[in-house]
Formats: sequence, structure tokens, C-alpha cells
Amino acid sequence: MNSATFNSNKDAILDRLRALRVSKVVVAFSGESDEGYVDSISVSPGQDIDLRQEKVIQMQDVGCYQDGAIISSSMESREMTMYAALEYLTYDWLEIEERGWEDGSGGFGNMVIDLSGHGKFNLEVSKRMIIHENNEYILD
Repeated sequence: MNSATFNSNKDAILDRLRALRVSKVVVAFSGESDEGYVDSISVSPGQDIDLRQEKVIQMQDVGCYQDGAIISSSMESREMTMYAALEYLTYDWLEIEERGWEDGSGGFGNMVIDLSGHGKFNLEVSKRMIIHENNEYILD
């Protein structure tokens, strides 16, 4: 994804979150064995905000990635719920920064949006690793 498209989508989300008077968003994700999911999305304050019902302005639909680079792009613009937009942005950012986070033993983490000030985005990723240690000792 080029930075202009990512920033456009990020700005659309920020604008809508500010209109909803949200101060913080936490998107929790996890995955393993080539499957990755957004587990939950929480907002603060969460006074009666249903992100699955809230619409965001148009988001740029980027396309398909390979090795962290976009290989096909429709660059279509489409409206989606805030929940879907936050999932979409999380997956896009993970593909850019931590491609393969869901492979093998997988990983987990959070995308945190702090709306105090200009709106700070933080991507926290932990990868699970299996370490095999093989020692061989021979006595003659």
C-alpha cells in the first residue's frame, strides 16, 4: 500500500472516531497456522457505540499483497462500517510491517489509536517462536 492511500484511510477513520467523541481504540488480533483474526475492538469511552453499525466515509480498497508489496490494485473506494474499517486498517498495517505474523506459531498484539492530540497510532506485535535445541554428547 502506498503511504498516501494508507494515510487517506487512517484520516477517514480518525475523522469518524473524533465525530463519535472516542478517545481511544484498541484492536486486538491473534493468529497462527496461516490464519489471523481480529479478536476484538474496544473503544473508550464506549457509551453506546456499536462499531458494527457506525459507517465511515469511503475507504480506499487497495488489493492484494505479496512479500509486503501490493501486486494488484483496484483502488476502488467503498463505504464500510467502523468495525470493518478498523479491521481493514489493522490487516493492512500488519501486512506492511509484520508480514507473516499469522504464519506457523503465529503472533498476537494490538493496534492502539490514541485520539488525544493529533491521533497517535501504535502497532504492537508479538511473534510466537518455537525453538528446538538439539545437543549431542558422545563418550568413547
